[in-house]
Order: sequence, then C-alpha cells, then structure tokens
Amino acid sequence: FCGVLYLLPTGCQWRNLPSDFPNRKTVYAYYQIWRKVNENDTSLLEKCIKKLAEIYREQDGGKNQTSLCVVDAQSVKNT
Repeated sequence: FCGVLYLLPTGCQWRNLPSDFPNRKTVYAYYQIWRKVNENDTSLLEKCIKKLAEIYREQDGGKNQTSLCVVDAQSVKNT
C-alpha cells in the first residue's frame, strides 16, 4: 500500500520505485486490484485515500471534508 501511495503524488515511474518498497510488479498488481471500481462507482484505493485525507485534516484542526474548489479559466485577447 505504501508503494502505491508513494507513486501517486510523486508521479514516479513504476520502474523507478525505490528499493525500500516491494518489487514494482507486485506493487502494480495490488494497484490494479485496488483501483477497480465497485457498484458504487468507487474503488478501494479511492476510499483509503479519502479516509487518510480526513484523518490528516482533523489532526490539523480542520474539517474532515474538502472545502476547496478549483476554477480554471483562459483569457483570449479579442482583436
């Protein structure tokens, strides 16, 4: 699980996974299992990450739910 958590935010390539973690093929096999979506349109991996985020937010004294919204826009000059 820690190998998958290391890869997701760092963007590290599977073959560059540090040797502290299990073999990349093993980590990838578990990732494939944990990312499968169930009948509720959520995966085990998604549930685990959300739960960890809630725990960390509460430890920091914040709310356990996300309060962030990202808006993206592009400006184009009219001529």
